[in-house]
Amino acid sequence: MSFKKQTIINRIFKSRAKNTKLYQSLQTLVFGKSFFREEGASFANKGEIGDYLSYANNGLLINGKDLRLSERVSFQNVAVYGVTGKGKSTALARPIILDKGRSDSVLIVNDMSGDLYRDTSGYMKSKGYRIIVLNPNDLDNSNRYNPFLDIDTPEAVMRFADLFSRSTGDDKGSFWGKGAERYVRFFLKCLKTMPDVFNTPHNLYHLIQNFGDDGEDLFEFVESCCDNDVFLMNEWKSLITGAEETISGFIISATVALKIFSEPHVCALTSRSDIDLKTLRKQKTIIYLITAPEDQDIYQPLISMYFLSFLHACMRELPTVSDLPVYFIYDEFGNSYLPNFDKLITTTRKYNISLFLLMQGQQQLVTKYGSSLMNVILSGIATQISFGGAEGLTAEYFEKRAGKVRVYHRSEERDTHVERYMERNLINYSEIRELAENKLLIISDNRKTTIIDIHMSHESPRFQRMMKYTPAAVKSSKTEDRLVFIPL
Repeated sequence: MSFKKQTIINRIFKSRAKNTKLYQSLQTLVFGKSFFREEGASFANKGEIGDYLSYANNGLLINGKDLRLSERVSFQNVAVYGVTGKGKSTALARPIILDKGRSDSVLIVNDMSGDLYRDTSGYMKSKGYRIIVLNPNDLDNSNRYNPFLDIDTPEAVMRFADLFSRSTGDDKGSFWGKGAERYVRFFLKCLKTMPDVFNTPHNLYHLIQNFGDDGEDLFEFVESCCDNDVFLMNEWKSLITGAEETISGFIISATVALKIFSEPHVCALTSRSDIDLKTLRKQKTIIYLITAPEDQDIYQPLISMYFLSFLHACMRELPTVSDLPVYFIYDEFGNSYLPNFDKLITTTRKYNISLFLLMQGQQQLVTKYGSSLMNVILSGIATQISFGGAEGLTAEYFEKRAGKVRVYHRSEERDTHVERYMERNLINYSEIRELAENKLLIISDNRKTTIIDIHMSHESPRFQRMMKYTPAAVKSSKTEDRLVFIPL
């Protein structure tokens, strides 16, 4: 064959070939044999998807219709990433709640704006679930819960002090944040010595506010709390010793961290309890924590405080056969901070607890926990799910986790044998960002990368019927909210 003819054929083939494989096949017809082999990463086929996502499973509903994880995999936790408006609640949170009506469990839901309560509580009540609502903006239709009454160990005191000191947005190791934590921790210890009516978040704020320049106005109160407790008294002496400007800075930082408890409606919500978390796992229950989405930054300390309490209440002891599984449906998790969450999330599975964490993207985790702790947290989440339009860090994570395809090409021409090797991403950054609106990208431990269709709850006749139930009335004690402050 002449060189000119070969050049013309090459141009024709290159212009018409749709992809590399087709081009090489056309080349083979003219010039010789060509062999391809692919190894490494690949997408799950229908059978492989069915091995871990099935209607027969009893765990979390993942596609909004009929595909569930097993309970075992659900207890290994799930993270969902999607920017606002992608349908995280409509396609996942709402169907998961309604689907759990068919089984016995406990659900704890961070309910943005109350839509989930409105659409699911009536049906869940009809299935025998106890309905608990915590809503600072509608106290007439809300239960009450004071988590300070469940602080029963030194470790719990430290967790709450850490949580409140971080609510200012300071770095974990910041000078002012850590200084404020010492004062919060001390006054939490003091409140534990008081009657329940005084052991409240609003009294913690009350004590910080009345510290003054040197704590003199609190001396009498502190002495009554110490009552021969040498350790507590020495801690107090340490807190009031130092430069006045430094102590003042710590107190200001603590005041800012606790400012949510300057609001009367929040104080009323947290001043007493009409629910008992000690029996939480003995009865089918769903708890809705309702706050306005536009006020998430304001209510973040309250949300984190409640979820921290719920989580540790479910982890006081290993579950017995009669204890129900617990599912946390934690919308906007990326806005919250939970102390030692990197350790909690790697141990929850043995307590039959599933954390279903919905967030905008992984950058939120970096902001709250830092890159190192984020990686530890991700290691405690077996199933990662992304909608399309993922933010940069999330898209990079999925591109890397999906792995690479290794392509081997061997061509045999008249007198030569040529071998080539190349790698490509199974799915590229841009393909993740451009994922169709009705698709979910799933990476689950020990499973192939999966893409499935997603179904919105309002498009499902089954879920539409469930959402027609009238929202459940809240059963709470009608005791008048009376805020009692420690006399100083």
